[in-house]
Amino acid sequence: MDIFLAIFKTIFGPLVIISGLCITIRHFKLIRTFSYIERFNSPSMLEVRTCVDTWLSSDVTNEKKIQLLHSDLKLHANYMLLYNLFTEVGIAYKFGMLHRKLTFEIWDPLLPKYWKQLEFYFEHQRSQGRQVANSFEIIAKAMINPKLSESHYSLPWK
Repeated sequence: MDIFLAIFKTIFGPLVIISGLCITIRHFKLIRTFSYIERFNSPSMLEVRTCVDTWLSSDVTNEKKIQLLHSDLKLHANYMLLYNLFTEVGIAYKFGMLHRKLTFEIWDPLLPKYWKQLEFYFEHQRSQGRQVANSFEIIAKAMINPKLSESHYSLPWK
C-alpha cells in the first residue's frame, strides 16, 4: 500500500500542481482582459471617447485634424488617454497577457475601427521619426486579418 501511495503522489502530485498553475494563468488572463474593456466602458472614459470621436468624425482634412490635436490641450489629453489604453491592450496582447479568444470577442469591432480612424495620425507621427502605435497596430491588424496573426506574428500563446 505504501508503494502504491508513493507512486500515486509521484505521478499525480506534479499533475495537480501543473493543472493548478494553468488554471491560475488562465484566470489571470481572463480578469486582465475584462479589466481593459471595463476601463474602456467606464463613465470617465465616456467623455474621453466622445471628445476623440467628435474630433475623428469632423469634416475637416487630416492635416487640420492634426493641427487641432496639437493646439487643443483638452483634445490632446483625451486622445492620449484613449491612445494609451489601446497601447496597453496591444502590449498585453503582444506578450500573451490577455486571453486571446476573449480579447478578439470583446475588442474586435472597436480596435480595428479606431486603428483605421487614427492611422493617418500614426503615419504623420512616424513620418516625423517617432515610433508610435506598434503594439496597437499588431492587435488591430490581427483582428482585421486573423490569418496574419497566426503566421506573421507567430504568437506563442495560441
